[in-house]
Amino acid sequence: MNNDAFKNDFRLKKRLTIEQFRTAFGKYKRVMCRKWRHRKNELDEYEIDIGRIHAFYGEKFYDYHLAFSSKAAKAVRNGIPVNWAMRDTENFQLILGGTRARQCQHCHSVLHESEFCANASTQAVRSNQYAKTSGDSSDKFGRKIIMHKGTEICNNFNNEKGCSRRGCPRLHICLNCKSESHKKISCGQSQTDNTRKHTTPSTRSQKSE
Repeated sequence: MNNDAFKNDFRLKKRLTIEQFRTAFGKYKRVMCRKWRHRKNELDEYEIDIGRIHAFYGEKFYDYHLAFSSKAAKAVRNGIPVNWAMRDTENFQLILGGTRARQCQHCHSVLHESEFCANASTQAVRSNQYAKTSGDSSDKFGRKIIMHKGTEICNNFNNEKGCSRRGCPRLHICLNCKSESHKKISCGQSQTDNTRKHTTPSTRSQKSE
C-alpha cells in the first residue's frame, strides 16, 4: 500500500483529546495483543504514563505520544525492540521541559484536577454567599437576604414561629442589631425605629414644646 496515502490522511493530522486517545489506543492494544499477548502489560503501562502526563501537562501529552510513537516506529523498522513501558526521557524533556504543570484552581496542587478538589464545594459556597451580598436577592418567600460576616442571617429565626430546621447553616441572630440574645421582633432597636417612622412632624413639635 502506498505510504503517501497515509501521509495525506487528514485523520492522522488531527489532535486527539485524552478520551479520544484512550479509545484509539485501546483498539490498538487489542490488535497488538491478539498476536503478542505478552506485550499487554507493557502497553497498559504506557497508557497509564500518558494519563499521568495529561494530568500534569494537559494537551501536551499528545505531542509526547506523537514523538514517542514516531521514534518507536523508526526503531522497529531498523529491527530495534522498543519497550513502551519505559518513558522516553529525551523526548519528555524536549517537549515538556520548562512547561508549567497544571494546578488545581482551588488549592494549587498538581496531584489532582480542580473538579476533584475537596475545597471545590467550599469555594462554591463562598461564591454563592458573595453573589448574595453583591446583589439585592430574596429568598423563596420574598424576604430580603441579609448577610453578616459572609454568612446569611436566618429569616425564619427572626419570625414569630422561629426556625425549626435542624442544623440550620444560617446565623440565628437579630436582623437589626445582630445580637444572639433575641430575634428581630423582640429587638428594642427595631421598636425604636418603628416609633420614629410613625412619629409625625406635628407630634415631634408638640413633644419639643
